[in-house]
Amino acid sequence: MNTSEPGSPVPGRVVVGVDSSPGGGRALRWAAHEAARQDRVLHIVHGADVTYADYIVGEAVRLITEAARVVLVDAAEEVGEYLPDLPVTTALSQGPGYEAVLEASEPNDLAVVGSRGRGGFAGLLLGSVSLSVAARASCPVVVVRGSREDSAPAGEVVAGLRDEQDIPAVRFAAGIARCHRAGLRIVRVWRLFDQAGASIPMFDEMAATREAEAKAFAGLVDRVRREFPGLPVTDEFVEGSSPAGTLVHAAARAGLLVVGARRPHSRVGLRIGRVTHAVLHHADCPVVVVPRPAG
Repeated sequence: MNTSEPGSPVPGRVVVGVDSSPGGGRALRWAAHEAARQDRVLHIVHGADVTYADYIVGEAVRLITEAARVVLVDAAEEVGEYLPDLPVTTALSQGPGYEAVLEASEPNDLAVVGSRGRGGFAGLLLGSVSLSVAARASCPVVVVRGSREDSAPAGEVVAGLRDEQDIPAVRFAAGIARCHRAGLRIVRVWRLFDQAGASIPMFDEMAATREAEAKAFAGLVDRVRREFPGLPVTDEFVEGSSPAGTLVHAAARAGLLVVGARRPHSRVGLRIGRVTHAVLHHADCPVVVVPRPAG
């Protein structure tokens, strides 16, 4: 069963980046179960990270590459043990792990990565590969957090909705919820001072602003309900000081949290919004980052 609507692009593959870490193993199992549920091909990728290895002798490069191929073979064989009928393909990249996933992923694919791979510091909550893929991919990216190793959303999918540009993310969440026969909860976190700027508004202005925002949110939620008839949809318009904290709390018992990727126009650093960045670090369940429309 796939999650596409009539007339929408045909879903591509589920592309998962693997390594030898526990996080990579969880990502592989999550991706495999989701590919089977959505009738997609599972494409397993791994980065040998020897692109810039000019200082390494040729024999060492060969050994590194061979070891990387073993990672792919082992991953494909593992999936074959519990999902023998799932179509699986593999690809080895000469670049690092995040490049392997980005190179393989196309807009209609679903990319899956673990929250932290074998590199980095043990205390980190999120790895550089996960952040790099979530910040740059042209397709939805699942960062597999928490301890769940299948893709069941445990009865509910939570989606953040800020404005019109988050509708693609909410549609994605609705499709996943329907595929899993789960409910969808749409959450809008409203902060007065996001709207107020440097001025201090009067009480009646505050009330009017809140009412207008709540009305706009209700209209967007109604659109989703019309597009997905029969899907159980609940909505929450929440006043809070921390959008990320509110979303993490809302998804505490959910199986999946979906957010739109607000990517700042910056030439330096990772192009990922503060709310998305915080959610990726602190959510207790897998997080899906869906690219927002350009502009």
